Amino acid sequence: MKNNEMSRIVHTWERRTILFFRVTRLAWVTDFPVLAYQTKCGMTQKGIRRDQINPMNSVLYGATAGYALWGVIYPIDMIKSRMQTDGFTPSTGQKYTSARDCVRKVWRTEGISAFTRGLGPTLIRSPFANGATFLGFEMASRLLYS
Repeated sequence: MKNNEMSRIVHTWERRTILFFRVTRLAWVTDFPVLAYQTKCGMTQKGIRRDQINPMNSVLYGATAGYALWGVIYPIDMIKSRMQTDGFTPSTGQKYTSARDCVRKVWRTEGISAFTRGLGPTLIRSPFANGATFLGFEMASRLLYS
């Protein structure tokens, strides 16, 4: 493999890794503020401490956060997935040169519906996965702080 090809592969890998971490960071930015807000509202309304919140409420907060997360992030996640499965060079099947190029080509060839294709099953799965995550977080917090 030539040095020039290797540098292109490394550059592409770095670019895609940065995109992945930006999307992951967005998940943290949307999920935990929802948990904090809903927990605080529940505590304020009932006049209780955090460790007195019903565990089922944590599951409901997680379900809400999951819907909020996937409703916002799904089109971005679709672009990330397309970039991850794209080839490294034109000879290996690279279709997109950047995330912006991916958005343009997908919009032009497949239309706006391509950005939400598969959202239904994700929204069916989301409340269970996020609810379990929030419940696990709350139970672990109670165990560690007790």
